[in-house]
Amino acid sequence: MIHGVISSQNSVTNNISRLASAVPVNEASDSLTPISADQTPFKRRKTLPRYPRYVTESFRHQSYLNWPHAIPTKTECVIAGFFYTGESDLIRCFQCGIGLKDFSHEDDPMAEHIRNAESCLYLDAMFSPEGLIKKRKELDRSNPENNRQRQYAEFQRNLGATSSSNTSRSPQYSTFESRLLSYESDNFRSIKSPEELAAAGLFYTGLGDEVRCFSCNGGLRNWEEHDDPWIEHCKWFPACTFARETKGDAFIEQVQHSANAPTTMLNDATNPSAEKHHHNDLDLDMDLLTVKAVCIEEMGFTAEIFDEAVYHLKLDGNHHPNIEVIINRIDQIQKETSVEYTSAKISETFYEENLRLKKIVKCSNCKTNDSNALFLPCAHHVMCITCTRDTKRCSVCNRAVYDVVRTFMG
Repeated sequence: MIHGVISSQNSVTNNISRLASAVPVNEASDSLTPISADQTPFKRRKTLPRYPRYVTESFRHQSYLNWPHAIPTKTECVIAGFFYTGESDLIRCFQCGIGLKDFSHEDDPMAEHIRNAESCLYLDAMFSPEGLIKKRKELDRSNPENNRQRQYAEFQRNLGATSSSNTSRSPQYSTFESRLLSYESDNFRSIKSPEELAAAGLFYTGLGDEVRCFSCNGGLRNWEEHDDPWIEHCKWFPACTFARETKGDAFIEQVQHSANAPTTMLNDATNPSAEKHHHNDLDLDMDLLTVKAVCIEEMGFTAEIFDEAVYHLKLDGNHHPNIEVIINRIDQIQKETSVEYTSAKISETFYEENLRLKKIVKCSNCKTNDSNALFLPCAHHVMCITCTRDTKRCSVCNRAVYDVVRTFMG
C-alpha cells in the first residue's frame, strides 16, 4: 500500500485506503490497460515539465540503477511517467512532479499516478482528458476504502431497519457446514482456521487464502495472525445483511468507529492547525478494541467493568473515549458500587494502577524517553520516535507497521 503521496518537494499527504492486513477483494472491474514503452503516446506541450531531464523513457530508465523493488518493475514506473530519485523508494513524475513512495507488491504506479495527480499533461496525452476521467471513476469504484465508506453510508441509512428479503449472492454456502466443506481443498493456505472463517459467513474461493461472504459476496485475502474474520468482515462490508443479523448494528458501529479513527489521526498529524486539539498523546483517538486489550491484559481490569464504563460514557455523549477517560470512569464505578475485581491483580491499589498507566507513556525500548510514536494501523503507542527507526512490526501485537505518527505531550 502506498502510504505517502507527495504532491510537492516539501509536502506529504498520507493516503490510507487500506489499514487492515486482511485486504478486501474488489468486485470484477476493468483493469488498467498496460502500455509498453513503444506505445507511450506522449508529445511535448507548451507547459514545461517539472523535471525536463527525464522527459524520455531512456533517461528515466537510467535513474532506476538501484531501484529496491522487483515489483513494481522499473518499466512499469517508467511507463507511468516516473523517474527514481534515489531516496528510499521515492519516485516522481517528470511532468507534474507528484511523488510516490512506500510501495508494496500490489501497487500499480500508473493507477496511483492517475488516482493522486490532480492535473498532469503526461496523463492527459496518454489517455485524453475524457479517458482520464473514466479511469479515475473506475479506480474510485475499485478502491476498498471508498467502497467501505459507501457501504457504511448505506448501513447508517438502514440503521434499525429489518431487511424484508435476504437475497444471498451464493445461497449454496448459506449454512456453516457447507462453508466449512469449501475449505477441504488442497489449494487452501491460510493462517486463519476454516472454522473461524466459516463462522463469519465466509467460504473459500479456491485461490490462495481468498474468501467471500455467501450473503454480500464481499471478499477478503492476505490474512495475518492478528486479523479477526468478523471484524474484517464488518469493517469492509458493514452493509452485509448476514453480518448485521449475526453481530448486530452496535458491533458494526463500533468496528466502523475503530476503522475511522486512524484516518482522523493521520489527517490531524498532517494538518499543523490540528495540533492544538491534541496536546496530550493520551487524548488521541485510540482503537477501542486496542484500549480494551490494554486495560484487561496490562492493567488487570475485567472485560465486564470495561464494557460498563464505555457504556456509561456513551450515554454521556462520549462515543470514542480515550484510555485515560475510561480508567477514570472505571475508578468511579468501583467507588460507587464497591465492585470486587476477579483479576489476578486484585491486591493492586489505585495508586499502583496509576503507576502502571504512567509506564505506558515511557518508551518500552529505551525506558527513558516518553512514548511519542503512534504505530498504524494497530494504534499502539509504546515507543519513542527515536527507537522506531527501522521498526517494521509492532512490539505489542506483531502487526506490520505501515506508518508512524509523532505525538506530543502537553
